[in-house]
Amino acid sequence: AMRNALQQGDMVLLERSAHSMKGAAGNLSALVTQSAAMQLEQSAKKGEAELSKKNLTALEGAVERLIPLLENFTLEVSK
Repeated sequence: AMRNALQQGDMVLLERSAHSMKGAAGNLSALVTQSAAMQLEQSAKKGEAELSKKNLTALEGAVERLIPLLENFTLEVSK
């Protein structure tokens, strides 16, 4: 959704999506992901498309690193 919003130039939707991701990451204490989402939220709010592209890439990287950690955590909890 964030990639599509950025491609469409819908910075309001991008800001809202990043805000939602920031909250979800905060609920998980995923501070790197939360920070990346906050940076994207701020650049989208300012209408900075090029910076938002970079921030979205950073957020995607943070999420890619977070997913295996969450998978491991759920495996440990289910034992």
